[in-house]
Amino acid sequence: MRNILALIGAAVLVFAVLGWYFGWYQLGAEPAADGHRNINLNVNPQKIANDLKKGEQKVSDIITNETKGTSVSPAPPEKKVQGQTTGLKENPDGSWTINPQFKVIGN
Repeated sequence: MRNILALIGAAVLVFAVLGWYFGWYQLGAEPAADGHRNINLNVNPQKIANDLKKGEQKVSDIITNETKGTSVSPAPPEKKVQGQTTGLKENPDGSWTINPQFKVIGN
């Protein structure tokens, strides 16, 4: 029973904080004629409904995008880049051989 009350309290607190942040309601206080204070609460139910629809749509989009991307896409083809050879050669036994390559510049 205590857990249910804690859950309800947490939900009310989250709704109050989100409502204030998103502008779903406004609180105001003003002095009354007899020395008391009047507290005003203005609620905008149309904004609440619109924001909930937008949130629902975003969650739906996220779910559909995640399920779409579950297939495996093929790897992009390797690009062949033309360049100078390094002179390194891998041998069948796993060792490497270095073949120095020299260029003669000028005459």
